[in-house]
Amino acid sequence: MKGTFRGGVLVLFFVLYAVYLWVGINPALYLIKGYREFYTDLWFFRRFTDFPGYPVEYLARLLTHCYAFPFVASIGTAVLGGAIYLLGFHTFKGSRHADWIVFLPLAVLLYLHTLYEHRILFDLHLLSLFFFLCLFVRLLRLLSFRPFVVFPFLLAVLFYLNGIIVAGVFVVSVCLILIFRKGKSVCWFVYPLECVAVGFVFHLLFDLSVPDLHQEFVDISRIYPFRYGPFVLYLSVCILPVCLHGFDSYVPQENVRRLLLPAVLIILAGWRLLTFDADERNGLAVQHYAINGQWEKALEYAAKCEYPDKDAVLLTNEALYHTGKIYDNLFLYNQSMGSKGLLSAEISNYSEIVPNQDIFLHLGALSLSIIWGTEATNVYGANPYVLKNLVKAYLAGGYPAEAKKILNLLSHTPFQQEWVRRYQPLAGDTLLIDQDKELSACRQAQTPVAVVSRQSAMMNLYLLSQENALNKMAYDYLLIGSLLDNEIDNFASSLVRLKEYGYTSLPKLYLEGLIYHSLYADRAPIRIREFTFDESILYRFDSFRKDLLLAQQNPGQMQEWLENKYRDTYWYYILFRSQLGEEERKEAFLRIIQ
Repeated sequence: MKGTFRGGVLVLFFVLYAVYLWVGINPALYLIKGYREFYTDLWFFRRFTDFPGYPVEYLARLLTHCYAFPFVASIGTAVLGGAIYLLGFHTFKGSRHADWIVFLPLAVLLYLHTLYEHRILFDLHLLSLFFFLCLFVRLLRLLSFRPFVVFPFLLAVLFYLNGIIVAGVFVVSVCLILIFRKGKSVCWFVYPLECVAVGFVFHLLFDLSVPDLHQEFVDISRIYPFRYGPFVLYLSVCILPVCLHGFDSYVPQENVRRLLLPAVLIILAGWRLLTFDADERNGLAVQHYAINGQWEKALEYAAKCEYPDKDAVLLTNEALYHTGKIYDNLFLYNQSMGSKGLLSAEISNYSEIVPNQDIFLHLGALSLSIIWGTEATNVYGANPYVLKNLVKAYLAGGYPAEAKKILNLLSHTPFQQEWVRRYQPLAGDTLLIDQDKELSACRQAQTPVAVVSRQSAMMNLYLLSQENALNKMAYDYLLIGSLLDNEIDNFASSLVRLKEYGYTSLPKLYLEGLIYHSLYADRAPIRIREFTFDESILYRFDSFRKDLLLAQQNPGQMQEWLENKYRDTYWYYILFRSQLGEEERKEAFLRIIQ
C-alpha cells in the first residue's frame, strides 16, 4: 500500500510538472536561444561518431527540434525526469531514504529547466549516469560476480557516449559507492588502474589531451548565467552515495522522512521564484510568435515586457507595422531605443542577425536579407527559420537555383517537409511567385541597394526609401525613426513624399509629429488640408499643453497622471521617454508650453 501511494504521488508530480512546462515555460521558447544544427542524413550522423561525447550530442540536437511542439516536448521532458528518478531510486534501492534523497540531482535539473539557456544535453547526461550506475550496482550485488571485470567496459561505453566529464562523475560515484558499501571486499585497488587504462586507450584512439578536458569545462561554464549550474548537477550525483549510506548515523530516520520532502519542495519553489525572469519569458515569446507570423500574439506579450531587449523591440515594432497599429499604438510599447528599435545596423550576434534578416526581406532589400541570413547559417548552422527566409529572399529576388539548394537542405532537417513541398513548385516555375501574396509584395518592394551601413540604421532606411516608391515600409520606418530620434527636420523633409506613397489620410503619429514640428518652424512641409485627419488630435495637443503647465505645480503626482492620459502620444514620448539629454528635453518642454 505504501509503495502504491508513493508511486501515485510521483506520477502526479510529473504530470503537474509537464503541465507547468507546457503552460508556464513553453518549451518552444528554448528554440530562440538554442536551435542547434541537425540533418537527417547519414553523413551528418557519422560526424557525431568520431569523438567521445558526440553521440549524445547528436541525440540532444534531435530532441531539441521537438521543442517546436510544446505539448510533446513537455510530456517528453517530464517522462525523462521520471526515468532519471526511477533509475536513481533503483540504484540505491537497498538504502534508507532512497525514495526522497535521489530527488537532489533531479531538483537541480528542474532548476536548470527554468532557464531558457538550458540544453537537453544535460538531461541525457544525467539519464546516462544513473543508467550506468544502476547497472554497476546490480552487478555489484551479484555475489558470484566480480564487477571490476566489467567496470572498464561500462566506463568506456559511457565515456564514448557522453564525454570525459560524465565519465569522471561516474568514476567518482562508483568509488564512493564502494567506500560506503558494507560487507564483502570488492578489490577497490583494481578500479583506479582500470580507469587509467581506459583513459590511456581513449588518448590513443582520439588523441585526447589536458587542453581538451579544459576546453570542455570552459564550454560547459558558458551555458548558464550561473556558470557553475552544470557542475552543481554533477556534484549532486557524486554526493548521493554519501547521503544515502552515511545519513542515518547523524539524523534520526523519522526526522529525515518528516523534513526531507518539504525541504526539497521549498528548494524547488525558491529556485523557481528567484530565477524565473518574467520579462525574459515575455521577450522570448514576442520573438517566437513574431518569427511565426503571429503578430497579434506577439503584441500581446510585448505589452507585458517592462524592459524588453533589442530583439523584442525590433520584432514588436515589426508586429505593430504588419498589424497596422504602428501609427496609433507605437508609444504604448517601450521605444527607449529610438530608431535602433526599428532596424539594427551592425552584424554582431545571432540575436540581431535573425530579426534583421526578416525585416530586410519585407523592406525589399533582398540582397541584404540574403547577406544577414548567410552570415547566420555560417555561424549557427541550419536554423530552419533562417533557411526559410533565405528561400523567400532568393525566390522573390529571382534566384530559383539558389532557392532550390536551400530547399534541398531544408528537406533534410526534421519537421520541415510540408513547408518544402509548398515552396518547391515556386522554385520550378517562377511565374507562380506572383501568385504568392508575401513573395509578390517582397518582389514589388525590391530595391537594388546592396550595401549596409554599420553605423546608422537611419542611413539604411533613407537609401531603401529613396530607391523605390513602392517600398512603403522603408518610407514609414524612415519617418518613424526620425521621430523617435527627434530628427524633426529630417521627418519634415521626408513627409513631403506622402502622396507618392498613396497617403490620402494623415495618420495620428505623423500628425502629432507635424504639430511638434510647427513649434520649430513657421511653415509646414505639406498642405495639411489636402489630407483627411482626426481633428481631435489638435484639441488633444492643446489639452496636453495645459496639463503640462499644471504638472509644474505638483510634478510628483502629475507626471503619473500625464502618463495615464497621454502616454500614447509623441509629445509625451519626447519629454519623458526619449533619449534626449536634459538640455534638449528642457528646450522641448519650453517650446510646448509657450
